[in-house]
Amino acid sequence: MRAMAALCNWLVKRHLRGPLIPVSVVLFAAVALAQPTLGEPDSALRHRGTLSLILGAGGLILTLLALVLPHASLRLRLRSVPGGGPGPSFRQLGVLAGHGLGLVVMACLLAMTTHFLLLLRIGNPDARGSRPLVREILTTEPGERFALRDPEHPMVLKLPFHSVPREAPEVRLRLAPALVLESRSQAPSGGMDARVQVSWRMDGAGPMQRRTVRVNRGRPQVVTITIDRNRAGGDGANWLSGVLEVHLARQSGGAVPVFTPGSITLLGNRASALTTIMRSYLLLAVSALGVLALCQWFSGFVSYPLAVAASMTVVLLSGTALPWLPGAPSPDPGSRVSWGAAVAWADLLPSVARLVGCVLLLSFFPLVDRRMGEDLP
Repeated sequence: MRAMAALCNWLVKRHLRGPLIPVSVVLFAAVALAQPTLGEPDSALRHRGTLSLILGAGGLILTLLALVLPHASLRLRLRSVPGGGPGPSFRQLGVLAGHGLGLVVMACLLAMTTHFLLLLRIGNPDARGSRPLVREILTTEPGERFALRDPEHPMVLKLPFHSVPREAPEVRLRLAPALVLESRSQAPSGGMDARVQVSWRMDGAGPMQRRTVRVNRGRPQVVTITIDRNRAGGDGANWLSGVLEVHLARQSGGAVPVFTPGSITLLGNRASALTTIMRSYLLLAVSALGVLALCQWFSGFVSYPLAVAASMTVVLLSGTALPWLPGAPSPDPGSRVSWGAAVAWADLLPSVARLVGCVLLLSFFPLVDRRMGEDLP
């Protein structure tokens, strides 16, 4: 372990003093500044779209860096490396740890650069009175498909909320159903639209409040709900918590709303943009670490161009097959912030678990670092 730590420390210092990270930051700034601006000036769509595009540019830079690092350290994985360790597996883990720290440092630099670009282009995204860039997610429902076909049988939800500020007791219910026609011959006037009556009350008591929303072509609709301070509990003098009972009923006419997992979301209070940016880049860095581990493993027994080609092939195949495998796929931070949702710490756990399993599998595979003892040019 001491040899592996020495190799990791040496690699981190070598790459931090080299040109890779400064060149990557300059390339990221150039790509981010070249991104188009969407939406009306000073609109939430413009703010979220700007951040979403910048996060996409950051993910591209981290992926390119993950593909370049194994080649930059190929000569350093020889037996003569300082602190190389007694066996190839420990050297391989030491190199991967050094590369991983380099990617995390790069992700932090990109996060600070992204926040600086946001301050230049849209101002302070956390300023009170301005449109919020991101909001924390309180809960998501339902867990399975549900179609609102019968107006007499509404969909009943129990949505818990917590940590809602007492001075601004509001939550936002986001509805994004898919719309289907009841029959092939049906052609509703005005296109694919539906009307949904939203009713809610606190903790299953008191009168129901109602509002009718029109969903056109499946575009998300947001309903602002004011929390009753007298009925809500709290974990302190400044915060409210409780359960919101929501009834969704279809009104006659139009298409049939079909709610799938993730199509009903309860958004809470404003979240810090810098915190969301940092978590987004950590999520992107974890994903890039998976690409790095694959490319480093392939480069141990094939040429580097073949290692890059094989790594990208595996990434494309896994990205296609991932939605069909058990467990939720890794969330895309750009798509989350594009509709105003914050990236939480819980979003990192599935990605970290998959990465650890991948690293352990590649570290003890018999073909690891077959070229380790060769006299590389």
